[in-house]
Amino acid sequence: MLSWLVRGEGKDRDEAAAYVLGEPIDRQEFIEFRIRWARYPFAGQSTDEVWSAYAAVRLAERLGIRVSDSEVRAAILSHPVFSDDPNSPAGRYSHERFQAVLKGNRMTQQDFEETLREHLAVVRLRALLLDAAVVTSAEVWPTYRDSQLSYRTAAARFPLEDFLAQVPEPSDEEVSDFYETEKELRYQEPERVRLEVLAASHEAFADEVTVTDEEARNYYDAHQQEFVDLPTVQEGTEQGEQSVKPFQDVRDQILDRLRRPRARQQARSALDDARAKLQGEPETTLAAVAEGSQGKLKAITTDFFATTDVADVPILGASFSLRSAFVAALFRLEEGEGSLSEVGPGTEAAVVCRLLARRPSRVLSLEEARQRVIDDVKRSHAAERARRQATALAEELREKDLLLTSEEFAQRGLVVVTSSWYRLTDLDAPGYARQLRPRKAGDILVAQVADAAFVVEVLETRPPTWEEFQSVRERQKAFAQLQRQWELLANWDEVVRREAGLELPRVTPDAEPAPQEAAEEEAPGASETSRPPDPGAEPSPGESSQSGSGAGAP
Repeated sequence: MLSWLVRGEGKDRDEAAAYVLGEPIDRQEFIEFRIRWARYPFAGQSTDEVWSAYAAVRLAERLGIRVSDSEVRAAILSHPVFSDDPNSPAGRYSHERFQAVLKGNRMTQQDFEETLREHLAVVRLRALLLDAAVVTSAEVWPTYRDSQLSYRTAAARFPLEDFLAQVPEPSDEEVSDFYETEKELRYQEPERVRLEVLAASHEAFADEVTVTDEEARNYYDAHQQEFVDLPTVQEGTEQGEQSVKPFQDVRDQILDRLRRPRARQQARSALDDARAKLQGEPETTLAAVAEGSQGKLKAITTDFFATTDVADVPILGASFSLRSAFVAALFRLEEGEGSLSEVGPGTEAAVVCRLLARRPSRVLSLEEARQRVIDDVKRSHAAERARRQATALAEELREKDLLLTSEEFAQRGLVVVTSSWYRLTDLDAPGYARQLRPRKAGDILVAQVADAAFVVEVLETRPPTWEEFQSVRERQKAFAQLQRQWELLANWDEVVRREAGLELPRVTPDAEPAPQEAAEEEAPGASETSRPPDPGAEPSPGESSQSGSGAGAP
């Protein structure tokens, strides 16, 4: 990446202990560096970490990255570790606290500032390398092209159901062995809960909301772009003219649009009041609160359900997805009268819940799951038979250079379905589609899905056009660049060592102590000090950063 800018000439290669940028490392210089960084409170202490830091510091110097005295001072003054109240963002710099941290790490102020300067330079170097992780259109195009190939295929399907009748009943030993192998995966009953739910539907409060014509007119005037008619092409013109729908035509639509968030807020407020009452009177049931609400609130008691069953639960299913953070919080409630959820702002209703009972997750016993196990054993055997038959057909096609669509297979009674064009990302793509990647015309493969085996022949492939790529190019480049930046951060030590051309010494039994050992002899106990957070405002991938824009505060 930057190696061509920074490589040194290299000298005395037979005498030096190690090399950075092609130049020998002075052993004493590195030992002093090692001691300072071992005591520095914002960095790791291992030998590997210090070697990487040393390489990064030298690389930053070669690239002309400098940190001024004022920047070092600003970093010290702004860091919360040196604050009179380290746990509060309102704390102010305390020189006594600063001196106490240095004393605790047995560092002089001069050594600390020198190490901090180096650390901030490394942060800028990291930002520079992140900014240099540019991805070109030419690099992105092959990945996009392969992922967006369109396919037309022919497929012969071998349903498992056709083979089940041929499968004998499994023995008790086979059933037991299958159960022991698969029980954690197939026969795990999820945690289930039973709830009391108090709901305030938005619709129930819509009648209480008033929206004036003046408010509707003001909204219309401020958002006329939302009410533009489709362009109409007039005779003798080349381009259609856009027109805004009259206010009277969209008045009811605007009133409804303004009414809905207010009704939602009314429902939320009603439930906030109800929840406060329930907290003050924990023995009161949610049903009793609903009865006293003049029909505005509704209470139900659910059956036991798992998170995956939320869609089937009355009220909850209409307002929350199974991945909702609110649903996840319901499963963390404690049982009891006083345990209430927060108010959940659902899409159709606001709700508050109380946990009535919980059934922990458990593995079904063999006796409880026996019939399921027997069915699964038989289906696994049927799947093997289907795959064997599909494999035999695929081998015949390859050996005889035949096509699935040839007359010979039609005469055998084999049902072959030819698809229309599809992409692997299409929702209506065949079930076997994801096993095609990457394939070319003429390829034959065997694919297995849950209920069938397939022999698939790729009839044609069609790449996306360059014009299609142009429409998503910048997004694809941004995503690829983000990936490259994450990889750089994840492999930072390796990257900086490579860019700095770090060559470490070979260790032999008779070799003198490594710099780490020497540093530990001169800095005993340094590793015992607790370390505050890293001072470098480390750039995240995707964030704009310039090497000259200043490093983050320590």
